[in-house]
Amino acid sequence: MNSRLTATDIVDGVNLRKLRALESKFTHWQTYAAEAAGHTRRLRLGASKPLRVLDLGSAFGYFCRACTLLGHDAEGVDDLAVAPVYRVATGLLGVYVHAHRVSVEKPLPDTVTGLYDLITMHCFGLPCCSRQEFKRPIGAEFWPVYAETISQILRRLKPGGLFDSIIHYDRVGWLCDRMKWAKMVGDRGTGSIEGNIVQVKIREG
Repeated sequence: MNSRLTATDIVDGVNLRKLRALESKFTHWQTYAAEAAGHTRRLRLGASKPLRVLDLGSAFGYFCRACTLLGHDAEGVDDLAVAPVYRVATGLLGVYVHAHRVSVEKPLPDTVTGLYDLITMHCFGLPCCSRQEFKRPIGAEFWPVYAETISQILRRLKPGGLFDSIIHYDRVGWLCDRMKWAKMVGDRGTGSIEGNIVQVKIREG
């Protein structure tokens, strides 16, 4: 497989007729698949050793499939009860997804075990909020709950592991606060913010 995936590569061998049938209310598959391919290039996954990857908010599963095509062991996490179309789509793409809604009470399901080299969160920026809360403007008062949720998720990274998140400015631009992230990460690793991309690298050893 070419280390620089395209959207077409990601759906190669997938039943596109059935995939398109799911899209009456969703963006065309090429948009999501192209975004997934872009993430793999940004993270240099085509040139990486095999990694264990967990994608939070995996949605249709394009990023997990892209990782798998590049030789990585990728799993997703998403609320399949709220969006059952994801279950059908990930089945078509051959992606395994843990059915779970990320929250501060239970950030990850019991079916997620062990540690990961890479945990991503590209499709949503505030996993601790309910759908009703996310429909209205969300203020910085949510930071303590968000920080506790992410802090627990970071514990599932291996030494040297990476957390990679896309923050959606239109609702929660206040999440891109370097001082808040530095305090939350503490001495476990180092954080960086470039535009709306937030990364945390766990210390080795």
